[in-house]
Amino acid sequence: MTLAELFPILQMAIAPATLVSGIGLLLLCMSQRFATVVERARSIALSASAPSGSGRADARRQLYVLSQRARFLRGCVGTAAGSVLLAVLLMVVLVTGSIAKVDVAPAAVGLLIACLLSLLLSLGLFLLDVNLSLNALWIELPRGFALPEEPTMLRPRRRPARLPLNV
Repeated sequence: MTLAELFPILQMAIAPATLVSGIGLLLLCMSQRFATVVERARSIALSASAPSGSGRADARRQLYVLSQRARFLRGCVGTAAGSVLLAVLLMVVLVTGSIAKVDVAPAAVGLLIACLLSLLLSLGLFLLDVNLSLNALWIELPRGFALPEEPTMLRPRRRPARLPLNV
């Protein structure tokens, strides 16, 4: 096989390789969130086992939300890793099909669809985790805490009055 014959094959495998790189960055983010959830759950479990029972109910609710988040994040990481495996398998099928001069279009399309569906599921679970993290925030906030009616950072800015030109 000459370099001129190999070049189109390599071009064909670049798109799934780019997909692998992007999903790898998502996996990095998801695994960091998973580690943070696990460490937070450990620290709350340690503080909940203390003899003082004043915050035990809140700690149990927080641990429940954190366990749900950990399950969602485990699903995120698993489906994102599955998407990477499917993308790598797609590259293998494309390269071997091109070298062997076999029509692999149906298999390639199937693998690409499966890869993207796995990624979509992973992102959906990630959004569920973000929603649950807001639930955990509301548990941690003190009772009676309410957001102001109009946060100062969201108010539209007033334009300053124009200065006279003769000043």
